[in-house]
Amino acid sequence: PDPALARAGAALLRRVLLARRATRPYSSHRALARPQTPSHGRMDEDEDEEATPLVSGGQRRERSTPFLLPLFAALAVGSAAGLAGYAAGRAGTASNAGTAPFECTGAVSACSLRPPAAAQRNIGSEGTSGRLWQPTVVRRFNGSALQLRPPERASARPVEGGGCDKWAVITTIFAPTKLVRQLVALEDWCVVVVGDRKAQSEEQYVRALQLSESGRRRFTYLDEGAQRRLRFNIIEKLPWDHFGRKNVGFMYALERGANVVYDTDDDNELLDASSLSAWAGLCVGSRTQLLMRELSTCADSINPYPAFGARWEGNGRPQFMWPRGFPLESLRSCESMPERRNSTPTVAASAVGVLQSVANHDPDVDAIYRLSSHLPIDFPRKHAPLDAGASFALPFKTMAPYNAQATLWGRLALWGLLLPISVHGRVSDIWRGYFVQRLMWLTGQRLAFAEPWVRQIRNPHSYLADFQSEGPLYLRAGPLVRWLLSWNPSPRAIGKFGFVYAIDELSVALYEIGVIELADVELQRAWLSDLLVIGYDFPELVGPGVF
Repeated sequence: PDPALARAGAALLRRVLLARRATRPYSSHRALARPQTPSHGRMDEDEDEEATPLVSGGQRRERSTPFLLPLFAALAVGSAAGLAGYAAGRAGTASNAGTAPFECTGAVSACSLRPPAAAQRNIGSEGTSGRLWQPTVVRRFNGSALQLRPPERASARPVEGGGCDKWAVITTIFAPTKLVRQLVALEDWCVVVVGDRKAQSEEQYVRALQLSESGRRRFTYLDEGAQRRLRFNIIEKLPWDHFGRKNVGFMYALERGANVVYDTDDDNELLDASSLSAWAGLCVGSRTQLLMRELSTCADSINPYPAFGARWEGNGRPQFMWPRGFPLESLRSCESMPERRNSTPTVAASAVGVLQSVANHDPDVDAIYRLSSHLPIDFPRKHAPLDAGASFALPFKTMAPYNAQATLWGRLALWGLLLPISVHGRVSDIWRGYFVQRLMWLTGQRLAFAEPWVRQIRNPHSYLADFQSEGPLYLRAGPLVRWLLSWNPSPRAIGKFGFVYAIDELSVALYEIGVIELADVELQRAWLSDLLVIGYDFPELVGPGVF
């Protein structure tokens, strides 16, 4: 028989066998340790009130139930190819065939020979196939142009708390978790936790933490009342019961002098709490002589997970996987999976604006992967934080999705922390990441990925509900990346506030092509105004026409 068909058949048979074992609970998850915790409570991008946990008797079902077998067949496009690689002995012709159990397609051409990216076209009848989304102007912004006035400096606003240049920001409605306790114990970090209306009061939360005297000076809990008393312009723009409340914590930390912000969720436990400050050293400018590897690729988007050697937790079996928000049409592309060993340490750490950690145990993947493939996952930790081999940077004009779960932001990128509010929480941080990457290039900054410093113990989820909410990522990520690569600011984006105008222009353009709504344009302007008032120094553009 045809070897390809045989491999695909074997993979689908494996899916059926796994599905028939679906009723067996997955014992290593927090659902067993904390069965009383409802999954719909956490107000982060992993949780929303529409989610229904796959729980029976307090235990999580890691696999879908048998009624999802037809869906497995439809979703097996990515995962079947990954498992087929095992049976085929990883016999593909790809340049990275040994990196992951996956046979990619397409030759890796020299960048100088690579044609410009072209928009995907509909093939065949729309009646039998469907219509691809295209980023075209569907409406016009009728508001006035952004007007900037010299702001009053932050000295007009007395601020309390702080004393740190490194801040961790979390939003939650839960009691303190292990991560919160880990962060509070770090003497050189301040922590702000943003509660929502369902959250505990400040008195309850602080009492549960049992803070030391030092911890009390470095910890802030913002309940509903505390947030309403803040004088930021963004306060009235943010909805309650929404992941976007985290934006309050970002602005609170920036007003108090943050030079590094750790954007995280309280279910991402630190593998080694003492190493977080070392990782943060890559983002504070004092490590200007430290070099980081840059991936050798000219692909529009790359999948960072194969480069870190994803494997099954426990037995080390290689596993192909991709991050939430990665363009699905590029899953099998050889160019989307460059190898770290082909990279060289040529990027100064001071040029890295954002550093994303991959996560062990339950990494950030989309619902297609979760419905059809293996968890838990482990990424090898082979290097100390500041070793050149522990991380890699993306070249200019190459993007990758990154999240709000374990990400360090340096001073020159803190303007980009704002999370959109007019899209679902499963989409918000990914869209933010793509927007920020395009804008960072204008200032000479870039995105980098690092070996894991966290282990995520994810709450139970309905994977079908995740699948529904992630729809824009599946259908729009690829076209959006290509559109962002072609976007450029207008000639107005020059001078002292040139970068501020560029941020606003991108926000308006994204509204006009239907990616975000008017509420996010207004929120972006309020955010920029607040940054100017607190005295944030925006980075300068590297020069017109560079990108």
